[in-house]
Amino acid sequence: MPTRAPMQTDISPHPPSCWIITSGKAGMENQALGLAEAMGLHPVLKRIQLRTPWRQLSPWLRVGLAHAAHTAGDDVSPPWPALAMGVGRQSIPLVLHLRRASQHHAQPTRVIQLQDPVIDPKHFDWVVAPQHDQLNGPNVMATLGALHRITPARVAEAVGDFSHLWQHLPPPHWVVLLGGNNGAYTLGAAQIQNITKQLQILHAQRGGSFLVTASRRTGAQHIAQWRAAMQNMPHYFYDGDGPNPYMAMLGVAEALLVTCDSVNMLSEAASTGKPVYILLLAGHSAKFARFHQSLIAGQHARWFQLPLDLFQPRMLAEPERVAALLKNKLGLA
Repeated sequence: MPTRAPMQTDISPHPPSCWIITSGKAGMENQALGLAEAMGLHPVLKRIQLRTPWRQLSPWLRVGLAHAAHTAGDDVSPPWPALAMGVGRQSIPLVLHLRRASQHHAQPTRVIQLQDPVIDPKHFDWVVAPQHDQLNGPNVMATLGALHRITPARVAEAVGDFSHLWQHLPPPHWVVLLGGNNGAYTLGAAQIQNITKQLQILHAQRGGSFLVTASRRTGAQHIAQWRAAMQNMPHYFYDGDGPNPYMAMLGVAEALLVTCDSVNMLSEAASTGKPVYILLLAGHSAKFARFHQSLIAGQHARWFQLPLDLFQPRMLAEPERVAALLKNKLGLA
């Protein structure tokens, strides 16, 4: 367990300074932002690039870290923050540098690494990683799924901004969140045909309409196949063109049908308190299977099957839960 003293805070309403160190990938940034915001922090994003050889050898190369940052990235020179969150392997050299270089300061930088860092968690103050990664250690906090920025306030605002897009469609709204190929699962023509046939049956049984959103991994060819297969069902399809109504869809959903390949989408869907149903794709992954089983065991989701049995799920609130734990451990509660 980390032995450094609790973070010193001023007697003021201002939270401690915080950097989020990231390679710039939006999904990773959102996880760190969601946690920082749940902690009441006002983080500064530091999108970094690494020099050779740290870029190729992160996180295993842990010497000369003061020289790892490339000048093409954001400035990470002093004064350093009270708290630094790293997310993704490219962030690790700089997170470790801040921890080492500040250790003799009056207020050393405390570091939190999100996701499995691959190296021993002892190199960080705290590591926050999905429980399906099976990472263990006295300073490891396991999450059920991914952290995110979905909050009731953001969802409500999005509903007000985007509901005009489907106001002509009959309720209830069945929201479908599509992923795509990811190395473990495949979304192909056969899967599209099978799922859309089940959606036709769902519509015949319960009526309403479908709000569908695709991800970057869905692909143009598969989006076209989805559109063709759903042309005789009342629906709205977001294909990435224009402002994204994703959060608004979460807000108006009667239930959420989510392909099994995305930890992020399933985690976000389960945070709404709406019934979540997992759509099975071709493929298998032991890690994903552990995640799916945890969602189901926690009553956060069920496998999709017909006839659809609407259930009252347990809301998944991991950013808030982990934020409270970290604030207590860091002396910020």
